[in-house]
Amino acid sequence: MIIGNLNQDLHQFNYIENQDLKKVADFIKSNDFSTKTEGRHPLEGERIFYNLISYNTTFTSKRDPEAHWEYIDFQYLISGEENIGWAPYNQDQEILKAYNPENDILTFCNVKQESFFTLKAGMYAIFFPDDIHRPGIQTSRSLAVKKLVFKIKI
Repeated sequence: MIIGNLNQDLHQFNYIENQDLKKVADFIKSNDFSTKTEGRHPLEGERIFYNLISYNTTFTSKRDPEAHWEYIDFQYLISGEENIGWAPYNQDQEILKAYNPENDILTFCNVKQESFFTLKAGMYAIFFPDDIHRPGIQTSRSLAVKKLVFKIKI
């Protein structure tokens, strides 16, 4: 997992060898998403695409921890604030819903060693296949969030 702020930390992508992560960071910085419609948008077909989504944050118990095997998640918060749970993948985790290759998602019941961090507007979090994550958790209260979730094929 990598977290940072695109308004301050774009230089840190110079240390990352994955050109697709750099491409996504540059794309976010050079586009205005206020005029885009919600939903799925291609960047490079099925290899790199993004979903523009809005939702209200909620209690931890109402969000399932998830992981993805085929895509890296590059989540960028346009507005709002949310807590995100994170834990390293471990084969002993109890599975809630088996892996669905059509949606590239596996969900878990309870996650061992889960810790939380706050994502604020302008910040991003990058999750790799070994990163179990639980986005959409409220901070002190439920807030409206607008977010980009880029999917980058591994």
